[in-house]
Amino acid sequence: MSLLNPGALWWLLLVPALIALYMLRPRPRRRPVSSLRLWEGLPVLERPRARLRRPPLSLLLIMQALLLLFGSLALVRPALTAPPARHLVILLDASGSMQARDGSGGFTTRFERAVAEAMRLAGDMSAADRATLLRVGPRVTTLCSACTREDLERVLDSKGTLTRPSAGRADVRSALSMAAGLARSATYGTVQAFLVSDGAFEPVQVDADRPPFDMSFVPVGGPVQNVAVTALSARRPPDGSPGYVALARVSNFTGSDLSIEVRALADTVPLPVRGQQVPAGGHADLIWQLPAGTAKFTVSASAPAGPADAIAADDSAVLFLPSAGEHRVVVRSTQPGLYVRALQGIPGLRPTDDATTEGPVAFTIVEGHVPDPLPSGGLLLVNPEGGLFGAGGELRDVRAQAVQPDHELLAGIDLQALMVYRARLIEPPPWLEVLVDSGHGPLLLAGEQAGRRVVVLAFDPQESNLPKLAAFPLLMANVADWLYPLAGVQWVRPGEAVRVAPGASVIGPDGQVSIAPDGMFEHTEQAGVYRVMTPGESLSFAVNMADPAESLAAPRPHPELERRAAPTGAGDEYAQSHPYSHSRPQPGQELWLPLAALALVLLSGEWLLYCWKRGQA
Repeated sequence: MSLLNPGALWWLLLVPALIALYMLRPRPRRRPVSSLRLWEGLPVLERPRARLRRPPLSLLLIMQALLLLFGSLALVRPALTAPPARHLVILLDASGSMQARDGSGGFTTRFERAVAEAMRLAGDMSAADRATLLRVGPRVTTLCSACTREDLERVLDSKGTLTRPSAGRADVRSALSMAAGLARSATYGTVQAFLVSDGAFEPVQVDADRPPFDMSFVPVGGPVQNVAVTALSARRPPDGSPGYVALARVSNFTGSDLSIEVRALADTVPLPVRGQQVPAGGHADLIWQLPAGTAKFTVSASAPAGPADAIAADDSAVLFLPSAGEHRVVVRSTQPGLYVRALQGIPGLRPTDDATTEGPVAFTIVEGHVPDPLPSGGLLLVNPEGGLFGAGGELRDVRAQAVQPDHELLAGIDLQALMVYRARLIEPPPWLEVLVDSGHGPLLLAGEQAGRRVVVLAFDPQESNLPKLAAFPLLMANVADWLYPLAGVQWVRPGEAVRVAPGASVIGPDGQVSIAPDGMFEHTEQAGVYRVMTPGESLSFAVNMADPAESLAAPRPHPELERRAAPTGAGDEYAQSHPYSHSRPQPGQELWLPLAALALVLLSGEWLLYCWKRGQA
């Protein structure tokens, strides 16, 4: 109960004032006379003095007192207190470790228990509360925005793709940033964030200032025993012999030494089973010389005599090995040999200067004039000139300065020794991002335009010392991998976007078909084999968990996520009964209207009673 107008309590003083009037009012005596004329002849008597007496217990006094009481209470405006309207932001961890089957709480997986915890939070919602459900996988996905309790329970009860865990890491930092943004934009109520997770991630750096919302960490899961394939790679033999050399790492995330059996397939042909003794918390590296022509290599690990394995998604990994010249790269240049030599060492690429041959193209290298319209697919534009770029003069004898050294195109590359003797000063469009600058103009740019990736080298390599540096073949390898990721050894990490042909159909491990209208396929959160179907091409790539941090699946507390917003200074009783709430209860239904109605009824009854008594007199 709360009073919206406590200043009106002074009106309650009218009740004792009314009683005081009844106590002080003189009560005249009745005397019968035969005629009023005789009354005039009576001697003047002294009026009786007012003295205190017991108030008469009359129905009229009771009705008047109740009238003043109810009227005063109506002016005070009492209201029933209700919990404050809340906006719950539920962050549901959908990382690979949430697939762990630890049997905690009677649930099959940690993710199922996390969904049950989210259901419990939904059950505490009132009719005025709203909730936003975020699925925190490699990407943060909004499953329900500002929804009611019924809508939230309906989403949590669904069995769709978005309500199951991925095979990758959880982007917790981005999820907390989204929760903070929701808190700042909230127009009513209080915002409370709940991260439901096993905590199998590194501590999150939280700003020293208090966030604008309450934040709670809801732990799920217990210790598990797990065996996993945590690394898989392949390369061409250094002696130039045909085939690939494959390397796999098998890790033991249990508390005891295990004898692990490792099975491998070269396409569909089983290779000899290998037994490996792996210490507790350790790993073993295995190498295979694959037969020439192997297109798909599969590795799986198990411990038949060990404890039950907790995560099935990391027990195997798949690697697709491109054949020589599988993907065509068109080079439009007066000196194509420079680019051909750099690209020939990349498995699967077949550089050619023949642009007339029909068929799919991985990407195109264009030197000099940029054609209109642009070729389809990814582009590497070298020393470009044309309507796409504005010309602003020339640069001479400049050195390179990496603006964004963490970009994928600059991975493992040191450009400090790069000297550019002459370069075109271009004015790039806004969709291009400068990666390397000279201090006077950009030298290397990258971006996306109309569903394609574009890399721009603003100078002719022959007008620099770039071809003489070890950075040149590394740069070309990074460019090829960024423009067409499927050109090399074909496996990607969960959640990593894959460039495919625009409009291609992609069949996932669960058989669901997705369309990539702009050529960028992002639904790669499930481990397994994906098939890309286009009118002129059919290829496959694999998504492997292969992440020791997720396979370890060790729950851990996160005290840095237990944060509270600034206290309101009220509502202590409500806060004690609701440990996740730290806000003052707000007034609910007001009671002044029924009190005013009672006062009106009493007023009418008091008037009728007065008139009736006067008529009786």
